[in-house]
Amino acid sequence: MSQGPERSDRSAPLLVGWERLTTSLMADVRRLPASFRHNLAQYINRELLDGLVLLSGLSYLPSPQRLSALERLDRHLATLKVLLRQAHMQGALSHGQYDVYVQQTFELGRMLGGWQKHLQAQRKTNPHAHPIQDSAGRGER
Repeated sequence: MSQGPERSDRSAPLLVGWERLTTSLMADVRRLPASFRHNLAQYINRELLDGLVLLSGLSYLPSPQRLSALERLDRHLATLKVLLRQAHMQGALSHGQYDVYVQQTFELGRMLGGWQKHLQAQRKTNPHAHPIQDSAGRGER
């Protein structure tokens, strides 16, 4: 069953923020020197797009699976931060670009952490409220 209210409350701002970061960072990555585009830029683009794909389907998952997906999204964000730091240290991103992207990733991290805490609290309060269902819609046995 769809989790409509939670989708509008939680995933929309996170999705918008991730899309904004993806759009601007991918545009900057396209302008990197060729020596960066063929390695570092590919990793950055992969993390951005993998995170975007994961985030776009997140709100359709049942809560137990959603928490696991949020943890994977958090790993994408952590990897992206390391890649941004490397791009900056190697001179591929200016100080200004790096500062903007660091602020955006921190904001995404705060939203992501808030959603994770919300789901963890929900799980502690009512651990059986959202049983994992199989493909036929039956709950766990």
